[in-house]
Amino acid sequence: MERCRNGTRRNKQTSDCETYPQLRRCRNGTRRNKQTGDCEPYPQNKPRCKNGTRRNTRDCEEVTVQVPKPYDWFYNLGWFRRIREIPRTNLTPRSKNAAIIQRFMKKTRHKRIAAFLNAVCNDSGVCIAFGKEIKKIKAFFGNFSFDYIKDPIKRVGAVSVNGFVNELKFTHKGYSSYAILKSSVRELSDNLMYEYRVGQFLNKMSLRFPCFVETYKLLKYPTTNGWELVQTSKVMEASVFKKNVAPQVYSLKEGCKSSIKVAVLIQHLKDVILIEDLIHSSKAAINYEFISTLYQIYFVLDCMKDVFTHYDLHGQNVLLYEPSKKKYIKYHYHTPTKVIIFRSIYLAKIIDYGRSYFKDGTYSSQKIYTEVCREPECNTLNSGTCGSRSGFRLLKPRDTTSYIVSSVPNKSHDLRLVYYLLRKIGNQVLSPTITGFVKEVKSNLKYDGNFGTKERTCAIPTICDVTDMKNVLERYVVNLLESEFFRYYPRRTKLGDMHVYSDGRPLEFIES
Repeated sequence: MERCRNGTRRNKQTSDCETYPQLRRCRNGTRRNKQTGDCEPYPQNKPRCKNGTRRNTRDCEEVTVQVPKPYDWFYNLGWFRRIREIPRTNLTPRSKNAAIIQRFMKKTRHKRIAAFLNAVCNDSGVCIAFGKEIKKIKAFFGNFSFDYIKDPIKRVGAVSVNGFVNELKFTHKGYSSYAILKSSVRELSDNLMYEYRVGQFLNKMSLRFPCFVETYKLLKYPTTNGWELVQTSKVMEASVFKKNVAPQVYSLKEGCKSSIKVAVLIQHLKDVILIEDLIHSSKAAINYEFISTLYQIYFVLDCMKDVFTHYDLHGQNVLLYEPSKKKYIKYHYHTPTKVIIFRSIYLAKIIDYGRSYFKDGTYSSQKIYTEVCREPECNTLNSGTCGSRSGFRLLKPRDTTSYIVSSVPNKSHDLRLVYYLLRKIGNQVLSPTITGFVKEVKSNLKYDGNFGTKERTCAIPTICDVTDMKNVLERYVVNLLESEFFRYYPRRTKLGDMHVYSDGRPLEFIES
């Protein structure tokens, strides 16, 4: 059967090709009735409802909103709450505009905070290092919630006998910050639950002193398989990482029961060097920066000698952070009698608090040791272990050549850093200032062994504790001449002034 030509169609009854019925287009204001085929006028348009009302099928009705009625005495007793309806038309233009603004501000809150942080703290690492806008940055990332982690999760360094470290990048609204996750590889490693608690104390002290890293949060591997996966993976997708790591509340019971699965999230400073590497890096580093960076450390240790002892202070546990390759920091250390002023390109940071003694008000390392000894999960072998099999062994008082007893302070033990570095220096040819310092300290330093010393006090010129060391450094750091600094760093400009106080006032950093 042939196809009908254009403009025709086949009649199903007769099978003939017939022309389409010619229907004229309805004129404006009318439309075709599908049943009769006639053009009929549109129904009359309904008038628009006035403000404050809306159409309900046919009629316009008032729109009402529920607003709390002033409290009556029943409501004050907490029995019930009365609600009344007020027409929208009663809302003033000012209240309408306020509601619009509130919705806008709430909707754009994170975008505005990101814009502020990019303007004020373009590099989050620099701001956190200087104690600037820390609370705002932590709140912006939801206390470093995993919702903001970005690929990839990278291993930092190799797995050591003490643990392994992963680098995490957090990004929110185009603003980024870095952190590292520190994990254990042995049950006997220093307990990270304890290190987290020391870190929380040092977070408070960071408001006064800039030489500590921030401790963000406590985490845990829920399963052994998850812990093994993160340990063996050098690079990992964020989605896989999130499935194998979860938040953990502070609990000594859990810290003993699953010590190997506990992890701690801390601040990450990129492009740092170890203080021991300073010795062999350059003439400027050893002749000028050596004394200035040591003073940053021992000023703080002297101020905190009654509430903090690091107990593992050697050349690999002090980082030197350089905020800018083109600038320097002018330091002002305020003592009761004078102000010590010097310049440095570095900000010294003490890390690794797993063996430290601390006293945070009424809570201290001694109290933790008492709680550990009472906790059944920390004494699974016998009643006298007191967490020794779970990374708490250094809290226990005992005789040892390293003199590390984390439950009590030791004002002499942290001289280990100077003792360690002077052995590294050897017989290098140094500037007259550094040569005099090295000679004096080597002659007068009282230190018992490679890993520690017992606490002692002694008379000048013997150096027996952190206060003696601070006083010696103070005499030499004031002799570091401004002209000598600019001879080593002729093109550097000032980043800002750092003011640190010994009387308890918070530190101040004033940008140039």
